[in-house]
Amino acid sequence: MSKRVTFFVISGDAGKVRRVTVSKTVIRTLLLMVVLFFSFTCFMIYDYRISISDRIELSNLREVASEQQFMLSFFEDKFQRLEAEVSRLRVIDSRIKELIKIQRPERKGKETYIGGTEEEGTKAFLRDKQIVELRFEELEKGVLVNLQNLQDIKDMLEFRLEVLESLPSVWPLRGVVSSGFGVRISPFTKRTVFHRGLDIKAPAGLEIIASGSGKVIQCGYNPDFGNVVKIDHGYGYKTTYAHLSEILVKPGELIDKGQIIGRVGSTGKSTGPHLHFEIRVNGVPVNPIRYLG
Repeated sequence: MSKRVTFFVISGDAGKVRRVTVSKTVIRTLLLMVVLFFSFTCFMIYDYRISISDRIELSNLREVASEQQFMLSFFEDKFQRLEAEVSRLRVIDSRIKELIKIQRPERKGKETYIGGTEEEGTKAFLRDKQIVELRFEELEKGVLVNLQNLQDIKDMLEFRLEVLESLPSVWPLRGVVSSGFGVRISPFTKRTVFHRGLDIKAPAGLEIIASGSGKVIQCGYNPDFGNVVKIDHGYGYKTTYAHLSEILVKPGELIDKGQIIGRVGSTGKSTGPHLHFEIRVNGVPVNPIRYLG
């Protein structure tokens, strides 16, 4: 069997016939080279398309990463401002608690435990995102704690305001103190006695106001005090208003600080128009001057 192949080439112009003899090995080699060239070309085209696709994807990822980095920087700035504000609130909270002398009781809550190793290959923006979330969680806890502190302060201030409103701290009328708290000579017996309140000289009919808010526990006539009003202010404080010409409240009535409760008179054992005013703390008479502003 022949190992060579003969080709006849006919020229169109002169009509000449040329014979070309080529070995089968050369033909196989040429065919193999064509196949390899075709395969290589196809691979290069495929690789080029893959490369273009990867470049587009990489460009999109870079754009997304850039946007996320921008957002992280934006939130970082916001967090720094929030942390500064929370720190300022903590300082104010501490100062207010020192001023009103309260200490918030410890509240037990869920404890948060954080640990573990970072997964290798985590991208930078994902790590930053986790850090931001953790910082936000801690910041949120700080804000909640401070809000609770502020709520405690609000409750305490409201309580103290209620106490202050109740305490007898306002002069019941404008006048001249004609007899103070303590030992004096009785104008009736001329003996040394202990005066348990203040005698305030004022024109008859002048309005008398409650020194603090509370509840009327007694009003009526007494042989010594004449027309008298007694108010329970709570927290152990009680006041007495005596020698009134007119009583303008009723037993059991709730009274606001500064509310008119009667008028100056000279009823009972009295030498002239004035108000006898007493403050008692847990049943013990005290000097009203110490409480009146």
